Amino acid sequence: MAFVILWDFEGKHGKFVLSKGEYFLGRPTKEDLKFLAGVTAFDVVLFRRDYKEYVNTDIKSLTVSRRHAKLVIDKGLLKIMDHGPDSRGSKNGTFVNNSRLEPGKYRPLSPGDSIRLSSLGPVFTIGRFEGGITRITVTPDMPQELPKSISSRLKEKGLVKESAKQGDIDVVVLKPGVRRLLIQDLGILVIESEHLSRAYRQARLYADVITTLAEALRYLRRDEVGNSIDILRKLRLNVYKEFIKGLNEPDIENIYNNLIWLVSEESVKTQTLENVLCKFMKLLEGVKPF
Repeated sequence: MAFVILWDFEGKHGKFVLSKGEYFLGRPTKEDLKFLAGVTAFDVVLFRRDYKEYVNTDIKSLTVSRRHAKLVIDKGLLKIMDHGPDSRGSKNGTFVNNSRLEPGKYRPLSPGDSIRLSSLGPVFTIGRFEGGITRITVTPDMPQELPKSISSRLKEKGLVKESAKQGDIDVVVLKPGVRRLLIQDLGILVIESEHLSRAYRQARLYADVITTLAEALRYLRRDEVGNSIDILRKLRLNVYKEFIKGLNEPDIENIYNNLIWLVSEESVKTQTLENVLCKFMKLLEGVKPF
């Protein structure tokens, strides 16, 4: 068995099989360009450390660092590290399932996990390659980043409860009942995971909301209001609304409703949005939903 990385870009579906060793995902360094034919300094590339295997994803993104992330296959496991050009971490961070990685530390990956290069950058999905089929795992009733080529098939089958667009991927919340769905033309088998315990589900949603708020605040303080709002839009999904309501904290529910109203407005004052984000984060830090 081998690992696969999937991505969508401008309506095209990409796939690359990781065989063995160490890989980099991101824009190439000047040294890398000497060995990667047909690649420019702005292309997001996935390549093995020895350059014997590589693919140009055709994605161009200035929010992606050179050698943004490092992937390693070790004893049958796939791990990822936020790397950057000097191995001290990327400029805008690497996220796995919307959780920001600590630079220099490896995190194991499983089929169905999403990798995002910067909070508004390209998203890649991890799969397991076996018998000519790529297997990915999905979790019902939880927000999950999926390539549109996959999410569109799930929508056609009536398996998507709700979704939000983020660039070239969809954040989807699936209904229970996916079980095992073969997408024949893509060679992908979607497998439903085991039911999450309530405590673990609450912990995942809590961490997701905190990360989303922190990233939105980071962009806001760089005067990138539009990017901040783009990050926050997914919080309008009902799965987050129900999570916030379930905390039984009126102040938190009020500030959440205020934030959702601001995100829906055509123009937002930076200071107003910053105040709401800071207050929201401070209130959340005072609760333990699990």
